[in-house]
Amino acid sequence: MTRHATADWAGEDVSEMLAMVRGGSLVERRRSACAFDWERGDLSRLGWTMSQKDIDLGTAARVFLNGGPEPFQHVLKRDIPENDRRRCNLLDAVHKRLVAGFYLPDPEGGLGSERDEMMAWITKQEEDREQGRVGRWNFTRELFEPLTLDSVKPAEADPLAAIIDRDIFAIPERPKRASLLRELFSSIIG
Repeated sequence: MTRHATADWAGEDVSEMLAMVRGGSLVERRRSACAFDWERGDLSRLGWTMSQKDIDLGTAARVFLNGGPEPFQHVLKRDIPENDRRRCNLLDAVHKRLVAGFYLPDPEGGLGSERDEMMAWITKQEEDREQGRVGRWNFTRELFEPLTLDSVKPAEADPLAAIIDRDIFAIPERPKRASLLRELFSSIIG
């Protein structure tokens, strides 16, 4: 038996609400967040979904981009029309989590097309900065770069230095310790 969420969660039983949101597999929840209808959907439900730790970076980027942030990028918070405030508040929340590193890349799926779209967004924000404008939602390129050994090595490193020194990653041997009693009474027994 499948229940559909009502348009407004006010007054519903919290346990029922959580069961509906948590329902389905992780892939289904991520897909549902990406397919969310920003015009007619329940923003409270999407907000709760986006606050869950299993939402990945690619999904969060897709949800942010699907939210249509472009028209509001250079609008002051106080000048946003009343009917768009909830949307912008949710975009603010997703943005804050994105830049704080709350969403991690999916190790199996990566970022996909979202990476290119976010890089285009970042290029626009850099162009704005050159013109002396700063938008509402700013990101760094590093946030959407894949984390690999190549991305963290110094640029001036020579090719021979790129070979990983296995000793760096080896777990050091712990020195053998004397028994606890011997340590406690060592000052007495010499």
